Formats: sequence, structure tokens, C-alpha cells
Amino acid sequence: MHAKPLTQIRLYLLRMAGVFVMPSVICMMITTDAYAYVDPGSGALIWQLLLAAFFGGAFYARSIIRHLKEWLNARKKVAKIRK
Repeated sequence: MHAKPLTQIRLYLLRMAGVFVMPSVICMMITTDAYAYVDPGSGALIWQLLLAAFFGGAFYARSIIRHLKEWLNARKKVAKIRK
């Protein structure tokens, strides 16, 4: 498997952030009053969603860091072989 250069990975992450962040911001800007009832359990659901997003993001970041370390170590090994 050929690893992508770091700049391509950063560009990909920026594009993905734009795909998810911009629609969310736009939706927040055009909201109107809902006049809806909020169940007391909704707070627990929101906390669960936030924690799941945080830990999911942490595991995803950990896997990206692991792949980057493997890629850098492979480059070091190739550089040593070439010397």
C-alpha cells in the first residue's frame, strides 16, 4: 500500500471538514422557532452524541497518526538501504 504525502492528507481533511461544517453552519443560520417540546432525556442523548463523536474522532486520529508513523519509518528504512 502506497501512503499519500502529508499535504494530500491535509487537503483531504480540509475538504471533509468543509463538507460537514459548512452545511451545519448554514442550517444554524436559517433556523426558526420550532415551538417543540424537549424531552428531559434529550440532554442525555446530546451528551452521548458528543462523547461518541469525541472518542470516535480520537480513535480515527490515532489510526491516522499510526499510518503516518509507519510511512515515515518506511521512508527511513529505504533511505538507510540506499546509503
